[in-house]
Amino acid sequence: AALKDNFDSANAKLWDVVGSGWSYNGGILIQTVPSRDKQFARSKNSHPADFDLTLDFRTTGGTTYKSVGIRFDVIDDGKNSHTVYSSAYEKGPKVQVSHTHDSKTTYPDARASYPVKVDEDYQLQVQVRGKLINVSLNDKFLIAYNLPNRNANGRIELFAFDATADFDSIEVQPPSKDAELMK
Repeated sequence: AALKDNFDSANAKLWDVVGSGWSYNGGILIQTVPSRDKQFARSKNSHPADFDLTLDFRTTGGTTYKSVGIRFDVIDDGKNSHTVYSSAYEKGPKVQVSHTHDSKTTYPDARASYPVKVDEDYQLQVQVRGKLINVSLNDKFLIAYNLPNRNANGRIELFAFDATADFDSIEVQPPSKDAELMK
């Protein structure tokens, strides 16, 4: 695997952790502060251009949007990236893909309604091949989308926006040869 962590303990060789509220406890990376400020765990190494990512997590609370997920292709100290997240927003829970370019985030029509709830375990699966991305949650296929661009040598970030969360594990690996993506 290009990146694998079960969060048994802090691993400064794998992650730069930014923001308040982060801790490790019992094999979980925990975010306890529901902030809208920048707070994340960013991989120190870049990920493969094409990859399969699996993230096991749960949203434990939050204020409004309760958004938890990953960013990839993170470059320029976070000014450019792509994001996949789940939102337990009471007025419209969903899974969404978004883009950040020059620190401005846009939200394309790459989303799916999904009954994301607080304190439930989820497994987010993200598959990227070139500009094509497939997103599944708990083995349910939700989104196929063509990204507008890719950033070479990008990093992975875990984040909770306006949310508290437990991250149980992450694995990023080169693509499975037998996996066919939806278009």
